Amino acid sequence: MLIGASLGALLAGACGGGPATPGDIPADTTAQNAPLSDIVQVAAGETHTCAVNTVGRVFCWGSNTAGQLGNGSWGDAPEPRPLRVAQGTEAFSAVDPGGEHTCALTPGREIWCWGSDAVRQLGYMTSDPEEMCGAVTCFTFPRSVIAGTRFRTFATGYDYTCAGSSLGTLYCWGSNRMAQLGLGGISDVQQYAWPVTGQHLFDFVVAGDAHTCGVALDGVTYCWGDNASGQVGNTSDCSVGDACMSPTVIATGGPFVAMALGASHTCGLRADGTALCWGSGRDGALGTGDRTDRAEPTPVQTEIHFARLAAGGNHTCGLSLAGAAYCWGAGDRGQLGAKSAGSAGSAVPLPVSSTLTFSDIAAGAGHTCAVGTDGHVYCWGANDRGQLGDGSTSDRSAPAEVVGAQG
Repeated sequence: MLIGASLGALLAGACGGGPATPGDIPADTTAQNAPLSDIVQVAAGETHTCAVNTVGRVFCWGSNTAGQLGNGSWGDAPEPRPLRVAQGTEAFSAVDPGGEHTCALTPGREIWCWGSDAVRQLGYMTSDPEEMCGAVTCFTFPRSVIAGTRFRTFATGYDYTCAGSSLGTLYCWGSNRMAQLGLGGISDVQQYAWPVTGQHLFDFVVAGDAHTCGVALDGVTYCWGDNASGQVGNTSDCSVGDACMSPTVIATGGPFVAMALGASHTCGLRADGTALCWGSGRDGALGTGDRTDRAEPTPVQTEIHFARLAAGGNHTCGLSLAGAAYCWGAGDRGQLGAKSAGSAGSAVPLPVSSTLTFSDIAAGAGHTCAVGTDGHVYCWGANDRGQLGDGSTSDRSAPAEVVGAQG
């Protein structure tokens, strides 16, 4: 086990769930409620958020229905302040939350996961008994996926996980309901890590709700899985509405140095900072100036050159080369962080209402978070599960600072 029995005993009392308390949780304004600081990376799941600090500690907040916050507890009530993940002496260099599970990468390139294991998305190759988070099988503490195996890249989808070996071979596990594992067919569950078809060697992989993309070592971009809105980016080899069973070369637009996948849309970032998006144009998430689905990569309508991109449920955000944040798409929960957006959202990038500059940005189902150049985390948008980490469950239409960690 990652943690000792003494810590496990302390946390055991927090395990178990009950109904969420109706109404808003008031913001905590006590002295110990200082801003979360020294953060280098933030990542957003559907309704929970995690961040990594300079010494490799991970903090998570928001929904904890299946132990996805990684502190040994689970429950239905929102967690509106960061909880420290129970890592023991282990350090993490990157984290990626999914729907109800979370995975992280160590400096030694091992992958650890925790949270729901309902469809084997944790990838544990062990006979150890699982926990139960209500009716869902789970692990509320981080555990190594394949101990001793080193990976160059990893990505956590809604209910599945993919990871690339040090040589570039890509493996996926968990739900395969829309062929998002790239195994050449559709199945309910793939219990253990299995190589993606095609023998491609990948530099990095990115995961969405039920589709996956990766850039190979030769620079070619492939996508596979759910293609209901054209998010795979190729109409010749995989018709819109079909599930693409194996890696499919995108029609045009690359090469990409980074990618971001939302629920049903995809975006790619070129080396010159230009962004292209494709898939569902609902709410303007593609940034093409309209709300039309696109089955091929289409330039975002802006003169801004981006350093980073993030894709959420139906919205997308990016950081300019100067660190300014811009968002587009759905705005019904304030996830664009732009005063001029309103509930209708925007089909073109709008500046986030803040004078802050940022070094990293992430998007969840209906919320957005970013790391300020001051090392603090700021979030905006949907907050019904406490995913903004500001001590409340009130939605925010402008960046709110994440408050100090518990534990």
